[in-house]
Amino acid sequence: MTAQTRPADPVLAEPLPSLSPARQLGSYAQKQEGLMMQRIPLLAGRVGWSQWRTIAELAVRYTHSAPLHLTTRQDIELHNLPRASVSALYQELLQVGISTFGACGDTIRNITVNPACEFDPQDFDLLPLARLVKDYLQEWAAGGALPRKFKVSFSGCRDNHACPFISDLGFVCRADGFFQAVGAGSLGSRPQTGIFLYEKLSPEQILPLCKAAIEMFVELGDRQNRQKARLRHIRQRLGDQTFKEQLEKRFQIARQRPWPKVILSRGRSDCRRLYTLQIPAGDLAPHLALELAQAAQGQDAYLRINQSHGLELYGPRLFALPNALLAFADLPCVVACPGAAVCPRALVHTKEAAVQIQRMQGINISGKKIALSGCPNGCAQSAAADIGLIGRIKTIDGQKKECFDVYLGGENGQTDKLAEYVQTVPAERLSRWFLERTETVNAQSYSVNPGISSG
Repeated sequence: MTAQTRPADPVLAEPLPSLSPARQLGSYAQKQEGLMMQRIPLLAGRVGWSQWRTIAELAVRYTHSAPLHLTTRQDIELHNLPRASVSALYQELLQVGISTFGACGDTIRNITVNPACEFDPQDFDLLPLARLVKDYLQEWAAGGALPRKFKVSFSGCRDNHACPFISDLGFVCRADGFFQAVGAGSLGSRPQTGIFLYEKLSPEQILPLCKAAIEMFVELGDRQNRQKARLRHIRQRLGDQTFKEQLEKRFQIARQRPWPKVILSRGRSDCRRLYTLQIPAGDLAPHLALELAQAAQGQDAYLRINQSHGLELYGPRLFALPNALLAFADLPCVVACPGAAVCPRALVHTKEAAVQIQRMQGINISGKKIALSGCPNGCAQSAAADIGLIGRIKTIDGQKKECFDVYLGGENGQTDKLAEYVQTVPAERLSRWFLERTETVNAQSYSVNPGISSG
């Protein structure tokens, strides 16, 4: 892959409104006075061992050993960070090559890539293309032009685990090295999956399509109502056909400019997946993170964060893990947002319920993704999950109680199918519900059918 210097973008010629520096750099205030959440974006969930150790050591030093929280966009969050320590944390992350720009706020969010394609010789390694898109889009949007956040994902041709149908732009690599493009999807309190935009794009056409979509977003995005400010809301206002026509006009103009030459390479053949560690509630204690680095040292192993609270280890040979980490290798996939413990918007607590479900005996949830969100914003992607739980407060017998709305049958953003509401269950009865319903839930077919051709 080679890159060329791109010309200036006229859309950024005029002064633009500034963003909150803290939000741009990934810092959010927690509900606890004086404490912050710091999100650390890691492109494609790719993190080197020295970076991994540094993040764990920073958690020990600045957060009193709060866990490393893995997110659904392959980020790491540190919680309970004193406000006075945020600047020092930024500087130490920069020293190991990590910038937190774009982790939050109205920016291009962390670009996600399913980790497996990098290590599968039958797939294409999409990480270099994702890096090129990240560098171009973050520079292009750095002035604060976006009405709201914008999410991009890349999936390999044999799966689409990077959730293209709930992305602003989702690119799925075909077996022939071309891409299908899905766009204008997002979740939130009123979710809607994306639509097919293009069936066959060359790798060189990815950047101009991103440019066209961003220009459309900047021009037509709602700047008065943040609840209707995503790309999909433009699609809703225009209608699918008009939306695609207007995008195509911009795309044709963008393609007339010179763009970097892109050459896709096959994934590595010298590594295989060794472990997938399903981290309970996405929270890994810093000392376990350091033990993981110690165990992998000298093993030529690679660490990747996936989109489901999982750590994936790749390498040429199997090596031993400490028992405390090995215990995570057999756990089912249960995802949870931070919930009411720290998030000012959350209505209910999520992590305790997630861990309890994950460790329950007598239920068969293997192969299914369970996602718990603390409020209707659905940050755990509950509305698209096989089993989605969305927190709410409900008055029962005159008392306000934490409850979960239960949704079943989503396909995790791999297709356009969202989960459907079934019932509302008090949080205190959630374990009982799983025991009572396990036979019914598992009798229904929630098999993943990506709905995207392989080329």
